[in-house]
Amino acid sequence: MSAAMRPDAQRVVVTGMGIVSCLGNTLDGVADALRTGRCGITRVQAWAERGLRSHVAGAASLNGESAFGRKFERFMGETARFACHAARMAIDDAGLALPALRSPHVGAVIGSGTGALSAYDAALAVASARGIERTPPFVVPQAMSSTVSANVAHVFGLEGVCYSPSSACTTSALAIGQAMQLIQSGRQRMVLAGGSEEVHTNTALMFDAMGALSHGFNDSPERASRPYDLARDGFVLGSGAGVLVLESLEHARARGASIHAELIGFGQSTDAQTMVAPGAAGIARAIRAAIDEAGCWPDYINTHAPSTPLGDAHELEALAAVFGAGMPVFSSTKALTGHPLAAAGVHEAIYTLLMMRDGFVAGCIGIESLDPCVQGKPIVRATRAASLAAAMSVSFGFGGSCASLMFGASDGA
Repeated sequence: MSAAMRPDAQRVVVTGMGIVSCLGNTLDGVADALRTGRCGITRVQAWAERGLRSHVAGAASLNGESAFGRKFERFMGETARFACHAARMAIDDAGLALPALRSPHVGAVIGSGTGALSAYDAALAVASARGIERTPPFVVPQAMSSTVSANVAHVFGLEGVCYSPSSACTTSALAIGQAMQLIQSGRQRMVLAGGSEEVHTNTALMFDAMGALSHGFNDSPERASRPYDLARDGFVLGSGAGVLVLESLEHARARGASIHAELIGFGQSTDAQTMVAPGAAGIARAIRAAIDEAGCWPDYINTHAPSTPLGDAHELEALAAVFGAGMPVFSSTKALTGHPLAAAGVHEAIYTLLMMRDGFVAGCIGIESLDPCVQGKPIVRATRAASLAAAMSVSFGFGGSCASLMFGASDGA
């Protein structure tokens, strides 16, 4: 059944968005960066001093914006602070008062890939310098895998289904899809959905050891993340958080909410061929599943395209398998942001929703020599005006996890 034919209680809409990213921490600021091609990737001198090959990152920062008070912040590492800030922005954007969230019908599905490694580091430094007996007592809630959903629930008083999925770079896309299913099944009326990730030297070290990170453009960080460029040499590590307020159309209409868009399709699959490079077949299955649920094709695709030689090419194979000669226009916003791992899916969903809202498609900047595998395909290299009735965001990651989200323009409800 296509989205438009479902009863209102099973149609899922986006009524709020919140983001912390290297492009900024406001929706309008991020939209402007997307439109103008302002890159958020910078040099990380500390990584150079530690001997890493990659010295660049798309690192988010709160700049003192997040202040929830000692009562709550003692349980937060940076990953949870990012998530709580994004959640607060999304709640405000949705026009919700806190009492409306205190219900068994309101939940949170917000994931992270690594929890908060910085919290472990800080605790170990204290224990080493001052003795084990001085180890901070709240490191576990700061760093546990579910720290993001737990802290969001704690801060905002949620009483419904709350948990943190973790599935590498598809984490937050899966969180959004699973939140959609919770609403469609009637188990929840509203869900805060998304993901969060911090940039940590240890994470960079491990990816660097794999040869997965870009290291050939350390002196020009804005050129390092270059999806579809012939000279791409790995992804750029990023960080931040994003949260969507999802609710049934019935619930949104009853409270008179403004609607950004409808989540009309979700696809999920596993490509079990290799651990670190999902193949085209698995990506294609996720894309087809989202299209089948939506009942339409997208006008635009925000591709995962992490700027890795294999990843970009495999995704293009998947697009060709699904769409053939009718492939929609596409671009990768990772050219501006790098790859924020577990937060990538929700970040790119928000970027896609902002393009739908403001009537444009962000260009895939940074291409100096187009890879021959992209020749003849409808890649968008410079920002252009566009009226998008439906748009898709694709995610895939280590372990063979693949996901696709499809959004439809609001009908003004």
